[in-house]
Amino acid sequence: MKEQIHKELASLQSELSRLDGAVKYIEDAKRLSKDITENGQELQAKYKEQLQEVKELTAKYQELVGRADKLIDKIDKVDFPTRLDKLDASVTGINQGLQNTQGKLENIGRYLKDEIKEMKTNLTTKIEGNQKEIKTLKILLIVSLALSIGILIFEIIK
Repeated sequence: MKEQIHKELASLQSELSRLDGAVKYIEDAKRLSKDITENGQELQAKYKEQLQEVKELTAKYQELVGRADKLIDKIDKVDFPTRLDKLDASVTGINQGLQNTQGKLENIGRYLKDEIKEMKTNLTTKIEGNQKEIKTLKILLIVSLALSIGILIFEIIK
């Protein structure tokens, strides 16, 4: 009977060793989650920087629009068709540049938004996977302990 107990203890030791590996795997998953969170925070900081740049460009855009409005007022005061044509061409070029700039800003905003969504999706998927693995490991641990205790009780009763 002592041999059987020793065998069962050896079996239990083996299971505990396997459980130790699972615990290490869980700790690695925690570290990975922490790294992912830190990367998300870095991305958020970069996004804030880009947003600040967009705000600065928008302020410059508003300033250019104000200047364009003043220029139009001056053009209205000048009564020479030739000058009006030249000034009109200049204003058109400025507006085209502003539209191009605005288009670029919109593209940057969409790109950042898509990148953030993708990173969020990846992060969520990894976290959910880790949670499922942790839950499975907990269940396996409980089942292993229950079986071990059952076997020990059975052996003691026997």
